Amino acid sequence: MSFFRCITVVSTFVAVIGIWLASHYFGWLPINWRGDNGAAEVHLEYLQSWDSRTGHFESLRQKKFIHPVKESEYQEIVGKLQFIWPRKGERAGYILHFLHLRDVVPDELRPKDGLTFDEMLLIFLDSTACEKNYGREQSMFELTRYGLRYTMPNRPSVTAQGHDDQVISMLAEQRLPLDTELHVESKLARNKFTINNLMTDLLARFSTRHEFEWSLLCIAQYDPKLNSWSNRFGEKYTFEEAVHELIKKDLARSSCCGMHVCTTVAALMQLNEKYDIFSQETRELMDAYLISVLLAVDETMAGAGIVNPLWHTSSSFAQWAPSNQKSLKSSAPSSLIDQMLVTSHFIEFCSTLPDSVKYDSQKLTPMYQFLNSSIRQLHPNQGRQYICPFSHSLKVVLSARDKEGKEN
Repeated sequence: MSFFRCITVVSTFVAVIGIWLASHYFGWLPINWRGDNGAAEVHLEYLQSWDSRTGHFESLRQKKFIHPVKESEYQEIVGKLQFIWPRKGERAGYILHFLHLRDVVPDELRPKDGLTFDEMLLIFLDSTACEKNYGREQSMFELTRYGLRYTMPNRPSVTAQGHDDQVISMLAEQRLPLDTELHVESKLARNKFTINNLMTDLLARFSTRHEFEWSLLCIAQYDPKLNSWSNRFGEKYTFEEAVHELIKKDLARSSCCGMHVCTTVAALMQLNEKYDIFSQETRELMDAYLISVLLAVDETMAGAGIVNPLWHTSSSFAQWAPSNQKSLKSSAPSSLIDQMLVTSHFIEFCSTLPDSVKYDSQKLTPMYQFLNSSIRQLHPNQGRQYICPFSHSLKVVLSARDKEGKEN
């Protein structure tokens, strides 16, 4: 072997090692998938007791609003589920939204080739189930020097989540505690992790300079007593500091017309009732923020029961961020899909409000009527194409379904 060829080989080796070390240092290292040919059997046994497991976790209280749905309307609504139900190979973001329906839609309604809710959830808990659904080359799990993470939104992959830490937020919604096991198989070994390993990586990545509303809520639900934390760059955060940044966010640039930001603020205030997380001054500020949201929505309604996607441009909300102040008149009319998106999210926001903030539930009645009618009006293909507004609308309408027509 010539001298120059030796130099080339050595340089290539050093470059590969350098890239590996750099990716490790910056916290990203993809899992090496096993190389054997036989796919292990997917087992669901440990999911059977998912709702009775113990561990650090604080669930959110959801106020129950009752709105009757006629039997004929109900049958028309659930009939659309046959077309939108996730099948094998469905992208992760789609399945995440459908899991939102787990407590209001029974498995019996699924088509023959549809995944059960347990199978959907298992995709996010077991690499073998993930491999079975997406193939060997589509890894959802990434080992990092800080723990474990799911495919981030900026990756062009069917396994990518739609928002930072959206999967962990879904696990919290499913009431899975920190000690819930995650089975991740690599070429070297089958490693057992827990949600705690996801949280250590989340804390290492945490920053208020990007979309962090899901991340902050996950921290509060899984460790509401946490006084402070530092990310991998040594930046220190507290719940107080983070929520002050949250209420200054530009909602015009935030997901789902800013409603996730508002719901996170409401959820944090709800957790504060038990854990006394915030100072009196910050609690009053958060209450004022939530009241401003309600006033702004009332002032900018786009029609009977239709929340305006540009609600945050109301003068009632102008004090919170200058970037939220835009002219309603200069904006194009919103689409039915956008109206369903923000109206359904607003009802979910109302169901999360703390006791310190009151809202007349009678104002929600025309909103339920609008969503009920819109769901039945949409073609199933539109439901698949716009799974976020469709699934959230289904959630609030089916959650409120009751023959007595009263509020609990």
